[in-house]
Amino acid sequence: REVNLVGRLATDATVLLEADEAVIKSMPLNNFQLIHLATHSLIDEDNSLRSSIVVGASGDEDGYLQVREIYRLPLNTRLVVVSGCSSGKGKVVQGEGLLGLSHALLSAGAKATLLSRWDVSDEAAAAFMTEFYKAAHFNSVAQALQVTQEALRKSDRWNHPAVWAAFYVAGDGGQKIELERPPMWTSRWFQGVIFGTLLIGLVAVFNRRERPGNSKT
Repeated sequence: REVNLVGRLATDATVLLEADEAVIKSMPLNNFQLIHLATHSLIDEDNSLRSSIVVGASGDEDGYLQVREIYRLPLNTRLVVVSGCSSGKGKVVQGEGLLGLSHALLSAGAKATLLSRWDVSDEAAAAFMTEFYKAAHFNSVAQALQVTQEALRKSDRWNHPAVWAAFYVAGDGGQKIELERPPMWTSRWFQGVIFGTLLIGLVAVFNRRERPGNSKT
């Protein structure tokens, strides 16, 4: 549900089913400006390298995209969202900070990440992401988070802090993502890739060429 929701917000998104770990690793991830994963996450606070994002298993791949594997992914992504329970947890190491999924994604090349501090229901996460991506059309990642939290805090159903305070941004919160297609003569149309299984949903959106006169982000 969440993946379809996010996919509808991106122009010309393509929906593919039954994605697995091998497929994700084979994708040109460095071409995407946005990757959204709606799935389970397993956090090992004793051994951060074993923390993982749960995806589909196939062949020699066990279906657990572990931190030690994420470090090797070729990311050049403005934002990676891991909409899974407690995806933002990890082990605090002096001199390194919080070791976990966020540290691995940022080290692999992501400019910013959006992850959860604790468990959130599927329905609440979908509501949060709906507001977040609406706000991201006009704001930076950090500003979109703030707008989303304020909107949910004022809502009747999602006003409990357990929902609106669950997610946080790590990395460069000034990043901006482009979900709508600009005129053809000013920018390349972006492609969206959505992967969904019973365990995982992923949305990836290609980077665009910069508009004339705009500086690179």
